[in-house]
Amino acid sequence: MLTRTAFSLVGLLGYLAVPSVALVFPSDGSKGRRPPSKIDNSIGMKLVLIPPGKYLIGSPQDEKGRRKDEEQHEVQITRAFYLGIHEVTQRQFKEVMGFNPSYFSAQASGRQGVVYEDWSKPGGGRDKVKDLDSTGDLSVENVSWYEAVEFCERLSALPAERSAGRAYRLPSETEWEYACRGGAASYQVFHYGNSLSGQQANFRGTMPYGGAAKGPWLERTCKVGTYKPNAFGLFDMHGNVWEWCSDRFEYEGDRGFRVRRGGSWGDSGDHCRSASRLRRVPGDLRWNLGFRAALVTRPVGPE
Repeated sequence: MLTRTAFSLVGLLGYLAVPSVALVFPSDGSKGRRPPSKIDNSIGMKLVLIPPGKYLIGSPQDEKGRRKDEEQHEVQITRAFYLGIHEVTQRQFKEVMGFNPSYFSAQASGRQGVVYEDWSKPGGGRDKVKDLDSTGDLSVENVSWYEAVEFCERLSALPAERSAGRAYRLPSETEWEYACRGGAASYQVFHYGNSLSGQQANFRGTMPYGGAAKGPWLERTCKVGTYKPNAFGLFDMHGNVWEWCSDRFEYEGDRGFRVRRGGSWGDSGDHCRSASRLRRVPGDLRWNLGFRAALVTRPVGPE
């Protein structure tokens, strides 16, 4: 029987190989061809091109909810990359992986042999979604870091993706925060501004941030794209589900953790800040842990 820390060696090896694989656009005589601004892949995933740029990662010392590991400094993103405009959905995950681990689903059964916590068993939250016709467009959750990596490896191996030269991976932490901020010209706590209400994102709206009025709390995930996107066209960068990043998270000398970003449906507004970063062991499975996929491109010359 697999334990909660068990993982696919094939998936992990696939992840380790992916960062060195750049998306190469086919040569058709148009030398210096620029990559498209958007991609719709073979499983219906939509990705948008995030341009290179500089930004301040972290948060100022007087930001409410700030933690000591959010040291603010300038980071330069030197390569454009694609990022899914939505978190990976239950339908997309099942299509690639063959199972749905989500707590907020009436049909989920989870991965055979994996032991889930009693409070986060696949399908355990079916009563919360009983009024929905389908949960296929809700963010997938209850996904370990290893499974997120394996999903990216399996998606990259699909014939249509291989023929298009696409190799997927998890975003790095610096890529994630850069994308979350949406290219804002000046520092702000969220891509919306310096406050967050339950009308703007799926989080514990009864605990808003920055003086925003108290709002609704769904107490579950929601359909991806329900709320307004940021300037890059990315949805749900604040709330819905925590998103795994590729990076390790060192805590008191222990480097066995991985970074998660963005906050979730169950968190207060301060956890949904652009700079907020927390950790989990990579084998963790929870009803608020999901991810979105990234795709790296090779720089091309001017047309």
